[in-house]
Amino acid sequence: MPRVSGIKELYELSEADQTQFLRESSWLSSQLAKTFQADKMNVAALGNQVPQLHFHHIVRYQNDMQWPNPVWGVPAVPYTKEVLAQMQQTLMMALRGHHQMPFDWQM
Repeated sequence: MPRVSGIKELYELSEADQTQFLRESSWLSSQLAKTFQADKMNVAALGNQVPQLHFHHIVRYQNDMQWPNPVWGVPAVPYTKEVLAQMQQTLMMALRGHHQMPFDWQM
């Protein structure tokens, strides 16, 4: 989420913040796609339930249960705690090893 409170829509950010937000989103999408070998990345900004501007970055596979449809509107099948922990560790290792982040963020 942006560090600017009260923003609901991307167009409410300054042009500089819009550019930075999209740079960060694109960078994260590329890292997720590489790390998890995505067939496709879905990126969405809905905000119907959480109005603060934020993007969802969803790794998609051609063999996932909803392919090629959207993931919204159907019951989610949660990952096991073990699988989720492994995915989190894999992602954090990938992000920590990348030295060209388009933002100043400490993990």
